[in-house]
Amino acid sequence: MSVSICAYQTGLKPDNSYLAISERSVWRLLEKLEAVHPNLAWYTFRDACGFSPCPASNALTAWLKTHQGDFAPVAGIDLRTAKKMVFDLDPGSQLIGDMMIVDDTPSFSRFLFDEMKKNGAAIGVGRYDEARLIYTSANFKPGGHPLAEGRTVHLGIDLFLEPGSPVYAPLDAVVDSFRNNASSRDYGPTIILKHIVDGGGREFFTLYGHLSADSLKGLFVGKRILKGERIASIGAYPENGD
Repeated sequence: MSVSICAYQTGLKPDNSYLAISERSVWRLLEKLEAVHPNLAWYTFRDACGFSPCPASNALTAWLKTHQGDFAPVAGIDLRTAKKMVFDLDPGSQLIGDMMIVDDTPSFSRFLFDEMKKNGAAIGVGRYDEARLIYTSANFKPGGHPLAEGRTVHLGIDLFLEPGSPVYAPLDAVVDSFRNNASSRDYGPTIILKHIVDGGGREFFTLYGHLSADSLKGLFVGKRILKGERIASIGAYPENGD
């Protein structure tokens, strides 16, 4: 509206330079907005209005809940019944307060696995949407923008198992993409599967990171994967993304 009104008024009074003062800042904003992916803008506006950001989310969540008994266990362990240990890795947790070694991957790993052993846990679990100290590193800040907000939370669910442990597809799928995200503290070797369900009427994706490098061998986009088929192995430090 500001740009349109300015264009109209400038057409009426082309010698009035004052009319263009506000237009300069508006154009700078429009240029920034133009660089935002339309889906991100759409989801952000939906979220601000109190809707589910992605319009397909509610229906997909309902489908997943209805069919959760149909999934093959991703780690070959039934997480509903297995003895597990859920780790609180938030910066304010007692565990992090006692063990300020999160930048020492081998030592931190030994600590976690020792805790699992002491508690008789077959598997450890790291929480989704949890603030993590690891994201204070420069790897997670927008380059060249020192005041910009970087990533601060964990966007997955950790399953802590020994290197070499198998990873299985929870549902029939095709390989959507794969690569080695080799930057320090990145995903490392990564596979993304696309699942087409509900008679072809619904699709979603699952991502598997921190794998072994040889997990990527023999893959190609579109490769068919069956439910319960082994797709990868958990990687060892440092090839798993540190």
